[in-house]
Amino acid sequence: MSKQPKVYTEPTNEEISTYAYYLWEADGRPQGLDMDHWLQAKAQLIANRHYETDLMQAQKQPPARSVQEIPVTAKAASVSSSDPDAKLPTAAKPASKRSSVAGGNASQGSRALLV
Repeated sequence: MSKQPKVYTEPTNEEISTYAYYLWEADGRPQGLDMDHWLQAKAQLIANRHYETDLMQAQKQPPARSVQEIPVTAKAASVSSSDPDAKLPTAAKPASKRSSVAGGNASQGSRALLV
């Protein structure tokens, strides 16, 4: 038995009616809310069908590559992870900036704030 791919199909009026009836009963059989139950049933059936078709399509796609499968670049390969003395590349540190406070130097500004 071959499996046919799941294709999205609109819910039929019979399916919507059956589900709307279920919602109406679950809601306590209120009067005058037939259109609300119909629209809710239709929206839920459509959402469920979209979810099912998306799920089936996702299962058909090849799995994402794992970290081990990703090729190592030449720069990354030049540093051996087994060598404990190897220096790893580090980010450049920003230059230190001293701010002046109202015409004085930074140390005077600090003292002024501490007083």
